[in-house]
Amino acid sequence: MRFFRSIDNTTPFQPLGAPSTIGSSPSVVPVRYATLNNLSVVNGYFTIGDNNNPLPVELVAFTGQLEGSAVRLDWATASEKNNKGFEVQRSTGDDQWFPLGFVDGHGSTSQRNAYTLVDANAPEGKAYYRLRQIDNDGSENFSPVVTIAVPAGNAPALVLSPVPTPDVLNISGLGSGAHVAEVYDMMGKRVLTHSFNDQTTSVSVANLPSGLYVVQVQGKKSKFVKQ
Repeated sequence: MRFFRSIDNTTPFQPLGAPSTIGSSPSVVPVRYATLNNLSVVNGYFTIGDNNNPLPVELVAFTGQLEGSAVRLDWATASEKNNKGFEVQRSTGDDQWFPLGFVDGHGSTSQRNAYTLVDANAPEGKAYYRLRQIDNDGSENFSPVVTIAVPAGNAPALVLSPVPTPDVLNISGLGSGAHVAEVYDMMGKRVLTHSFNDQTTSVSVANLPSGLYVVQVQGKKSKFVKQ
């Protein structure tokens, strides 16, 4: 491995000298360290890579902003190597990450490239986003997390029908992407989970006892009566 440096994190990384010291931490195994001395420059952005190339993707920006009831995510790379693409993931803070979509990468390039994905189904409250960058060989890296606060009433309403229902419940009012519907009884116990990848879906509730239930889909909630 060797060091690479970019002046402003947007221009391609240039190789520096080989490490002057390489070792292992005696207290935290298997952490390793390397030291590069006698540098004529100290400012800039640094990374490490093999003897010929820096790390596969140089991510220079990852941001998000509200656009109505949606969240627009933008990111850019300074260069890429064998980059298959990016899986955009979202969480509501429960340590579960759901894929929103996949954006193809540019393979190998030394040019700056910009990417965008819109989450049309942003949940109310805080939404957390990250990029899962995937190489052509299947290896992966994760970006830093971007947090967006979506105001109450800003997200599309969750629509349940028919209400009441004896067997099948239709769920709509969602944006595109992956969703997980969770059904809770009035004691707060989760009694059903249903995953789907569309703006609408139908789920069987025929085996649930009669009563009042709450459906939650990634931050949005609504109630229905099971006959």
